[in-house]
Amino acid sequence: MEAVAEQGSSLLDSISAFCRASGIAESTFGRRAVNDGKFVARLRDGARITPETLERVSSFLARHGASAPATPPELRQLIRVAAPAGAPAAPQRDAPSRNFRFFDNRQKYLLFVNTCGEKEKVAKRVGMELAHIHPRPPAIRVFDAGMGDGTVLTRVMREMHRRFPTRPFYFVGKEARHFNFNSYADARAVFRYDMHTLPTEIADSIGTSTLFAAWNAAVYVAQIDDERLGRVVGERKYLDATRDVLQQHGGLWFLDESYVVSRKRG
Repeated sequence: MEAVAEQGSSLLDSISAFCRASGIAESTFGRRAVNDGKFVARLRDGARITPETLERVSSFLARHGASAPATPPELRQLIRVAAPAGAPAAPQRDAPSRNFRFFDNRQKYLLFVNTCGEKEKVAKRVGMELAHIHPRPPAIRVFDAGMGDGTVLTRVMREMHRRFPTRPFYFVGKEARHFNFNSYADARAVFRYDMHTLPTEIADSIGTSTLFAAWNAAVYVAQIDDERLGRVVGERKYLDATRDVLQQHGGLWFLDESYVVSRKRG
């Protein structure tokens, strides 16, 4: 089978054509190409990709007689083109910060984790998996991809002590290059956590502190940088919009997705 990516076509178009020609599901393609069954679904939702991921997908397609576009739209926003020598730099005043990382803002992070139940829910999800492990000496080994403030890890340790009171634990935090990421079906993988509010807080009149907490949680989860926020926080409209949403839905909640990390064999 031969398939050539047309100039200007998207990576998603190439993958869809390959799946139709090969008679395989898009989730199967994701698992075989990048070890992620929801990879194609995320592309459809507008997710971007890194050059490394594009290389893995291109290599997979090439092994099966197909090809991917060299610079698909899903990648172009990540490519930086150097200006010719002596040319003036293009103005960047209106562009959002390229180096922004939403978890770097300590104040937003601490307010989020103390007003929403994400950490507790994540720890419970990890605790569910403890029933399926079969630890061997010398210790139960735990891989943590990002400790954050340690809230999830301490809750997991508490559950581990309950289930394995006599076993020693060994914790490691590092990058996940040599690990498999195994995703569940949405019915099991997707879970909800809520912003903490008292039953009387969401009423005709909502306190300013609750509005600020809800606004912070929303922009934190959405990863909106301060440069973009500065355009709207100068007016009170953002608090009015937050109040309307809380009153309409009776609160604020988010959906997360869990997956299992396992070590590659061989």
